[in-house]
Amino acid sequence: MKGEIGSKLREGQTRQNAAKIDAETKVISLQRAGESDKEGIKVRTEVKVFENKREAEVAEANSELARKKAAWAKAAQVAEVEAAKAVALREAELQGEVERMNALTTTEKLKAEFLSKASVQYETKVQEANWELYKKQKEAEAVLFEKKAEAEAQIALADATFYARKQTAEAELYAKKKEAEGIMTLGQAQGV
Repeated sequence: MKGEIGSKLREGQTRQNAAKIDAETKVISLQRAGESDKEGIKVRTEVKVFENKREAEVAEANSELARKKAAWAKAAQVAEVEAAKAVALREAELQGEVERMNALTTTEKLKAEFLSKASVQYETKVQEANWELYKKQKEAEAVLFEKKAEAEAQIALADATFYARKQTAEAELYAKKKEAEGIMTLGQAQGV
């Protein structure tokens, strides 16, 4: 009986030792697999952080381009409006000069034609010509004023359009920056 107990005791110890060795082997293989997984995760995280940085740089470059395009569009609109205004003002000035010259020519013609007539008739015609000249000058001034007002309204409209585009571009830039910061933060958080 004593022999059986000793034999059973040895058999139990052998099994315990075998189980202990199996457990240690499993622990070591799991540790090695975990280290391998950690390396893979680290590499993937570094790649993702790099990709996020590139996306942020691209978003910032796109925002800068949008802002520059808006500035160029405004400059082009302002130049068009200024050119139109200059043409309108020059047309009004030339029209006024033509009307003035016509009135002076008419007055001189009247003077020469009616010089022989009575002075009353002469003065009447001169006053009529002067009145006509005055009316035409006032009409030309009214046209000039109207063209100036139109040009100023076009400039104001161009300024308002530029301001709205600028606000939109700045809002897009802000959103892209926030998105890029979020991507960077996420990438850094994943890398930690």
